[in-house]
Amino acid sequence: MQSRLKGELNPQLDDAPELRALLEYWREKSPPDGIPNRSAIDPAELKPHLGSLFIVEPLPGEEDFRYRLIGADITAINGQEFTGSTVRQLMHGLSKVDADAVINAYQIVVRKRTILRARGTLIWAQKDYLEFDSLHLPIRAPDDTATWLLGKMTVLKMSFATGIAPSLQGRGAA
Repeated sequence: MQSRLKGELNPQLDDAPELRALLEYWREKSPPDGIPNRSAIDPAELKPHLGSLFIVEPLPGEEDFRYRLIGADITAINGQEFTGSTVRQLMHGLSKVDADAVINAYQIVVRKRTILRARGTLIWAQKDYLEFDSLHLPIRAPDDTATWLLGKMTVLKMSFATGIAPSLQGRGAA
């Protein structure tokens, strides 16, 4: 069985201005020789993105990851609050292949300190009819001992879906 999620390292994002804006912000905050500290990320500067942002931290051994923050608009589309949950808890009941794909993607960002764009359907929210596009950026943990992820999710192809928050609407959103 193959995962329904796809990823791309160091994407151009020419087709996703809502994700490109976060990437440009991250680059402004990055020192010339590395990635930004979590403390450099100012929520006030990210106000238009807050509802669609998430912050993820690796657990020991990087075999699972915990969601430190999930924006209110993502929470609304999921139908419940997942802040504090792990990837495996969020993906509980779904295929191990899909959970492993998310964890593998997060491991790549953390270990290689690289940028990842991921796409797929909202399988964890039992909304396979909605497609997402997301950006995952490495940041330094507050104590500078680990690499965390700062991410943004948008939802695509929603011509028949209603009630999707503006911060989640990506290209193709109606």
